[in-house]
Amino acid sequence: MARALQRAGKAHRHIEPEGGDHALSRYAHRLEFLQALEAFLDEHLSSPAAAAQSAPR
Repeated sequence: MARALQRAGKAHRHIEPEGGDHALSRYAHRLEFLQALEAFLDEHLSSPAAAAQSAPR
């Protein structure tokens, strides 16, 4: 998927921790993935008004 997105010129973030597995068995790998997922969802699902309220001043 990452290669297809790259070939298509689409912005993406590919997370592949060294020594990681598909099940994210290590806590550090799960944490990294879930933090990236949370940031993605915040960016793409937040309303503009909510984003403006949560932005640092």
